[in-house]
Amino acid sequence: VGDIAWVDVSEVQASPNSPLVREFYTLAVDDIKLQRGNGDVFSVSLALPSNTVQSTIVDSGAPYLLLARQTWNLVVATFQQEFCSSLRTRESDAIYFECTPNGDPMDVPQITLHVDGQRVPIFQYIQLSTRGSTPIWIAHVFTTRTSVQNVLGAPFMLSYYTVFDQ
Repeated sequence: VGDIAWVDVSEVQASPNSPLVREFYTLAVDDIKLQRGNGDVFSVSLALPSNTVQSTIVDSGAPYLLLARQTWNLVVATFQQEFCSSLRTRESDAIYFECTPNGDPMDVPQITLHVDGQRVPIFQYIQLSTRGSTPIWIAHVFTTRTSVQNVLGAPFMLSYYTVFDQ
């Protein structure tokens, strides 16, 4: 049914000033790849800024992917150029984007993380909706004005069986 791949997850002690979290877990993500179809149609690799490589947090309680602002800007620019006929960003507590796909709305681009030499695809990060009769994608990929870390939440965790072994 598939291969089993292990990736190294590091435990990090939180700041003593953190009232809610004592420790958290991180992955060393090397880059993010966006691709459509089988990868031959379109594929782009987005090298992560050096300050975010070691600080990608895995958070089972986050209902989204939260990207560092610089990485999010690269993802949005790629969607705008390659996948969407129109795109707009929306801002509430966080900043996200929605767009009108320029092709089959069911052909959602795949996001693949490269972690410890492994390819780790993320599924279920786009919600298909409509505006009138026009299909739109609502991305569960967020940022904030000051976000400098990547957080892998539910779209990442729901894609895999996770074993917590201490």
